[in-house]
Amino acid sequence: MPSPKWSKLRIRNFGPIKEGYGEDDGWFEINKVTIFIGDTGTGKSAIAKLIATFLWLEKALNRGDFTAKYVEQYNRFVKIYCGYHNIQPYFRPQTSIEFRGTRFSFIYQDEKLEVSDSDETLLAPQQMFVPAERNFLSLVERADKIKGLPKALFEFLREYQDALDAMDGPLPLPVGVGASLHYDSMRKIARLKGDGFDIKLTQAASGYQSAAPLFLVSKYLANQIGKATEAGISELSLEQERKLLAALKANSKLKRPRKEDVVRDEILAQFRNHRFVNIVEEMEQNLFPASQRRLLNELLRLVNIRAADQLILTTHSPYVINGLNLAIQGAEVYEELAKSAAVLSADRAEKLRQIIPKESVIEAGLVTIYELSPEGTIMRLPTTYGIPSDDNLLNEALGKENEDFLALLDFLPQA
Repeated sequence: MPSPKWSKLRIRNFGPIKEGYGEDDGWFEINKVTIFIGDTGTGKSAIAKLIATFLWLEKALNRGDFTAKYVEQYNRFVKIYCGYHNIQPYFRPQTSIEFRGTRFSFIYQDEKLEVSDSDETLLAPQQMFVPAERNFLSLVERADKIKGLPKALFEFLREYQDALDAMDGPLPLPVGVGASLHYDSMRKIARLKGDGFDIKLTQAASGYQSAAPLFLVSKYLANQIGKATEAGISELSLEQERKLLAALKANSKLKRPRKEDVVRDEILAQFRNHRFVNIVEEMEQNLFPASQRRLLNELLRLVNIRAADQLILTTHSPYVINGLNLAIQGAEVYEELAKSAAVLSADRAEKLRQIIPKESVIEAGLVTIYELSPEGTIMRLPTTYGIPSDDNLLNEALGKENEDFLALLDFLPQA
């Protein structure tokens, strides 16, 4: 498979984002692993939601669910598609947004959207937007019965329920104190079991309630990619059903029609996903630093399954960035060991694995961290030998705490 072509974005005057990215004429790339950091309200989630919106639109246009003209008309892009993620209030008359995908490009300016088609082959993504509000689904039993859930949260709930139904045994969780997720399909109850406890997920610590749905859905969807679909006509959209029926009808009228199941497979292949794009808000939510690191390792392991898979995170946690640094350095260590044909003792091999498993390492060139400022700018975090710089807002916040502590001591009365 050829090297994947990553999407690019250019954003100006959108919500808290003003000038946007300061390099490459405003264009910034969505790499295999892309992290957005910055203070609350600087636009991290807004960018993640835009990426999710454009990827979905590109996939739907590629399948022929609707035409480019349909998306361009009547401000549907803002009202319907961006409204899905509740980011429509961020648009203003001066907003300019451009997205270059694999096949389709989108330009929004002067309050209008234009779509262009390059006719390139698109590796259709199975994407999942994991909202920060996900722990609500673990906190409330039968959340599917609640009316008025945000659309993105409801969609995540559907995937979460599918993942629960597909469980064929306990799922060890990479967070906390060694608990496993269990599911009673008859009673539709998720439980946590560990050394000395067996409780409903609704009764568990908030970190479990946040991490369990995220990890389960990510693992479930990552492992679904490429599997032959068994979708019947009833599971297709109306437009997809029409396309399939039209193809079958046209084939039946040929002098030498092909087998119907062959034609059906060719059409259904257009609706099959070939890569996984995992977009996660606040991966670290309610988790101890060690749990953040273990969960990050698992998400990296999943994104390493296929070359074209992507992991996009928003975070407030310096521990996530530090864990990513370990994964990047780990890639170099494993590569150097392979080159030298060195054989580690069992103890040293296990020690290395405890620091960073080989399945979770990531090459430096496949990682980009963007820092969003309160002034509305976006900056790519510089690197040193491929390692993201410690000079970033998250570490600055930690340093400021230490400075303030020392400054506080100056107010003590002198002996």
